[in-house]
Parts: sequence; C-alpha cells; structure tokens
Amino acid sequence: MRTIEYKGVEVTYDERCTKSWKWQKAVASGDPARSIRAIEQLLAGRDEEYAEALGDDGDAMLGLLTAVMEDMGGAAKN
Repeated sequence: MRTIEYKGVEVTYDERCTKSWKWQKAVASGDPARSIRAIEQLLAGRDEEYAEALGDDGDAMLGLLTAVMEDMGGAAKN
C-alpha cells in the first residue's frame, strides 16, 4: 500500500492492483460496473470516503486517479 496527499486528502492505494491482469482487464472492459469495482479495489474500498472528502466532485476523483497513476510511475522509477 502507498499513501499520497491529493488536495489535502491523504489517500491510500494498493499499487499491486495495476500489475494484476484481472484488474487491467476490468478497467479496460468497457463495462462501467467492472471499472468502478476496479477503482474501489485500487483505493482499498475507500473511494466513497475520498469522494466525500473531495466534495463528491467527479472531476476531482478523476484527478485523484491521475495523481495515483503518476505516483506509481514515479515510484517505479525509484
């Protein structure tokens, strides 16, 4: 598990998810329900908590996911 801060919210995520073929298939499936479950898994079941802390703003949540992916990319380089 890794932790980042995004817009003043401490966010913990499971970086191992993105290495899972099943997780990658769920995200790429085109099935919104599967994609949401994958996001829930990535954010350790705390996605709604984070969304609430970010004002229940969909754009902020997309930004959070982008920040998580950028953090993972930076972690991989280290």
